[in-house]
Amino acid sequence: MKTKLLLTMFFALGAGNIFSQPMCNNDYACSSAKPLTINATCIPSSCSTNGATGPTTTVNAFCTATGNCTAQYLSTRWQDDVWFSITPSNNDPLTITVHPTSNLTGTGNTGFDPDVFVYTYNCVPATPTFTQQYCGCNGLVGQDEQMTFTPNAGTPYLIRVFSYGTATTNEGDFTICIVDPLMTGIEESTNETFMIYPNPSSGKFTIETKEQETEISIVNVVGEKILSLKMISDKSEIDLNEQPNGIYFLNIKTENGIANKKLIINK
Repeated sequence: MKTKLLLTMFFALGAGNIFSQPMCNNDYACSSAKPLTINATCIPSSCSTNGATGPTTTVNAFCTATGNCTAQYLSTRWQDDVWFSITPSNNDPLTITVHPTSNLTGTGNTGFDPDVFVYTYNCVPATPTFTQQYCGCNGLVGQDEQMTFTPNAGTPYLIRVFSYGTATTNEGDFTICIVDPLMTGIEESTNETFMIYPNPSSGKFTIETKEQETEISIVNVVGEKILSLKMISDKSEIDLNEQPNGIYFLNIKTENGIANKKLIINK
């Protein structure tokens, strides 16, 4: 069984400040990126972009890799970033979830809209190099930013979190977690009376069952229930296309017991 580590911060900012969480770092990705632990379920680490500064060498914030960003993401948006690091031990797909916890409303120069970029890097040269691999920026203030990507085993990655806006009033607190859906977190039932297909899916999938009076609830990696339903036939088609890529857990309850199934959405 793999150990799960909760990274806890031990201090807070001054009273009266809306930013209740400390920054994870305030400088350069190569020297101060905060290590994150990859877990079977979401174990959040708390941070803030409030007061963060950029690295000595600008790391461009244009999205040039796979992701949902556009060219409107300007290079000056490196100024309020914080950095994390991971080195995956396998090639399992990983889901990163950044959940904003303050400054949740606003437009323009107000409100925290978190963005997430993933890089490979080389910090040995005098001028380090950063190669963008994935980027996530849904453009929504106060809502989760989530991405799923498949890493190369043993390759170190840097994860960069920053605000879409450049004003100090665009900064905010957040939690971040990284989940490996193939780790043993929620034990899946081997009950063959249930079938879920396709899995992974683009968001639309089918549940087939031989049971009667089946109740199903679906939660995301942070434990939020996103759907509950009762099946009135042996087959039900479900559309979660509006949900972001990631891992979801199905709890299936019948008169004969409860089964757990895992679903991956990868559009």
